[in-house]
Amino acid sequence: MLSEKIEMGLVRKKAVSTYINLSSQPKMTSRGANSFKSGNAYEKQIHSILQRAIIHDIPIDVLSTSAGAAAGSDIQIRAEDGTLIGVEVKNKGAFEGGCKKLTYCDGCFGIITDCIQKDILGDTLLYGGACFPYYEGKRTAADWEAVQEIFKPDIYINAEPDAVSKYYAAQGTYYIQIEGLGLYHTGHDVFELGVPEFSAAVKLRIRCTKHMKNGIPTDITAALQFDRRSIKKSPYSLDGKLPPVMQLQAVE
Repeated sequence: MLSEKIEMGLVRKKAVSTYINLSSQPKMTSRGANSFKSGNAYEKQIHSILQRAIIHDIPIDVLSTSAGAAAGSDIQIRAEDGTLIGVEVKNKGAFEGGCKKLTYCDGCFGIITDCIQKDILGDTLLYGGACFPYYEGKRTAADWEAVQEIFKPDIYINAEPDAVSKYYAAQGTYYIQIEGLGLYHTGHDVFELGVPEFSAAVKLRIRCTKHMKNGIPTDITAALQFDRRSIKKSPYSLDGKLPPVMQLQAVE
């Protein structure tokens, strides 16, 4: 059964994390409105291709779902036994793979739900134990200005090369298609496409975020950030050379 194969691929290894210096981080491109629009267009392109795909001589059932920047798989494929196989689609400007919001409790920041970000963070003490103003109901510009020097620098924590794969596999996303790099699996190649596992230099980025451009920070988030330069290009891609077991039906 395909579902049994998937379960075998979900064995999680404990991540080892250490602090790294902020100055050693490469400059990343901003994920603004243009980046989101570009990602949406690429996702639609891949969705259109998969709708014509035949894997191991069997047409696949591609659901018309799109997550965009929200949680969940960008594209879902229904397997013969009903199992949903998620596909994550990232454009050439993407560098993040999963974000979680931090909470403040008993003098420290943490993540409530079980996830790879929580494993990486561990019992790390952030910002010297200082409390985030917004979480205490202190929501004026003066409240933020009083502590902004404490919370201003982003914090980076080293993660294992398969951290992004673990994050997506835990959500039922078993493939990642990256524009310019190709197709990867996230721990188990359930369709036996012959693609490599996604692996990269990954760091957990801790930073303050805000809902409004000119407002004060309202949240502290932990996002997996991968360095595209560290990723080995896949031999196969959904928008290029397809895996040998995959063909496209002719457009009518």
